[in-house]
Amino acid sequence: MDILPPPRSRPLGSAYGRDGGMAISNSSCRRIFSIGNEGRMVPLFSIGNPVIQGQSPPRSSEMVMPDSLTDDDADVVAAPKRRGGPPAANGEAMSSGKMVGAVVAAIKILQFMAAAREPLGVSRIAKETGLNTSTTFNILRTLMLYDFVQFEQLSKTYTLSLGILGIAQAAMSIGGDIGTVRPAMERLAQEHGVTVTLWQPTGRDRKILIMAAQPRSSMRIQMAVGQRLPLLIGATGRIFAAFSEMSVDEIRRQFEAIRWNGPLTFKEFMEQVAEAREQGWAEDAGNFAQGTVLLSTPILDQDGHAALAVTANMFAGQYDPERAKDIIRDLEGFSRQAARALPG
Repeated sequence: MDILPPPRSRPLGSAYGRDGGMAISNSSCRRIFSIGNEGRMVPLFSIGNPVIQGQSPPRSSEMVMPDSLTDDDADVVAAPKRRGGPPAANGEAMSSGKMVGAVVAAIKILQFMAAAREPLGVSRIAKETGLNTSTTFNILRTLMLYDFVQFEQLSKTYTLSLGILGIAQAAMSIGGDIGTVRPAMERLAQEHGVTVTLWQPTGRDRKILIMAAQPRSSMRIQMAVGQRLPLLIGATGRIFAAFSEMSVDEIRRQFEAIRWNGPLTFKEFMEQVAEAREQGWAEDAGNFAQGTVLLSTPILDQDGHAALAVTANMFAGQYDPERAKDIIRDLEGFSRQAARALPG
């Protein structure tokens, strides 16, 4: 299996570059699919003999979930409707001080550059972020000193630099020895033939993928570590809503900001949250991505809140109730093991 780059005629900001996709390949055919807003697999281009509609795909296949879904880069599975402006802030943090304009401006620049995923000039960055050109230039020069961005002299453009990785890695660490559970994730993925993902809340309404394990099967779901999604999306969304102190009003606010792939009502969502709280696990049947089923269990801290959540990601064709029982049992065992690695 190999993921094909887009043809040179297709810009990086196109559907493939921003959406991720599915690569199906064998010796005679290579065809790239994108998961569109409606959850359908939309062919972008093919090399070699095309796949005949209605035929089974070649044996080596991989479904790639969206690489990142931020407020400005989220047109695939589920994206917040809100665009621009600062994210909802923690009430306690906001009550202790005021917003610092220079910091907000630097954050807006870094977020825009992360979403754009291509070299950018000062003028475009300033225009898209709504900042003064001189201010943008000075902030970029300051970020260069700390290796957060780098400057290309010939094209006069800026890109994110590797210096930002240290902060990202620290943010993805929960302070405990969570890396010790990776072998257990790998075993779970291989035994059940599913992709296993570990999610951590970040901020008030987002979560980040901090670890993933994939099966060795020829067809699998792939998700990139480091990608950010709306907190309430997927099976983990029910978990984080169920095992937290979020108010109903806050859950509703976040729920209504999401463009669901498989629509459901807020009442249905809250009923599923209540079920997750009672039974200790949650399911997403196509609301996150059509054709998939997600099963998730919480990793609880000492206060009974979901510090993390682990998810088994599978194709709908792999799912049956009896098999789900075995997967949930092993997810619950993994959650208990991972909880012991949380900081005291």
